[in-house]
Amino acid sequence: MAPSHALMIHMEEKLLPKEKNKLRKPVVEKMRRDRINSSIEQLKLLLEKEFQRHQPNSKLEKADILEVAVSYLKQQSQLQDQMFMHKNLEQDFNSGYLRCLKEAMHFLSYYEPKKETQLRKPIVEKLRRDRINSSIEQLKLLLEKEFQRHQPNSKLEKADILEMTVSYLKYSRAERTQLRTIGP
Repeated sequence: MAPSHALMIHMEEKLLPKEKNKLRKPVVEKMRRDRINSSIEQLKLLLEKEFQRHQPNSKLEKADILEVAVSYLKQQSQLQDQMFMHKNLEQDFNSGYLRCLKEAMHFLSYYEPKKETQLRKPIVEKLRRDRINSSIEQLKLLLEKEFQRHQPNSKLEKADILEMTVSYLKYSRAERTQLRTIGP
């Protein structure tokens, strides 16, 4: 017959701290291993598609699961870096383009006052459209997570971006107002 729980507690009270640590050590180690195994199992479930691509129809060892997880995270990190770099290049191009257009308009209005209205009108219209498009693109980049949550994997039109921006701003304003009324 196994010793009762009360007996174990009574025996533990009589032990020295060093002896208590010796008794607890295997239990703590088992808990640590269980946590590791649980995490590895979760990784296996989360990255199931990756395993099928790398090693279909094979029994996966813990080391395999961890290696594929590391590989996947590195790949995702590189993709994010590339996307960030691409966005920065695009923003740099857009801001340079707009600056160039402004300088061209200034030049035309300064040196060709007689022809200004003929030349300036299409340039002004182009500049206006480019500013609008640039602003909409910046809104899209700023609220990208919000757009992905509402319409994942869909191409957003300008109207969608503007409507979602308005909704987001209304929601943010309502949240701030609510926080002010709750706060001190």
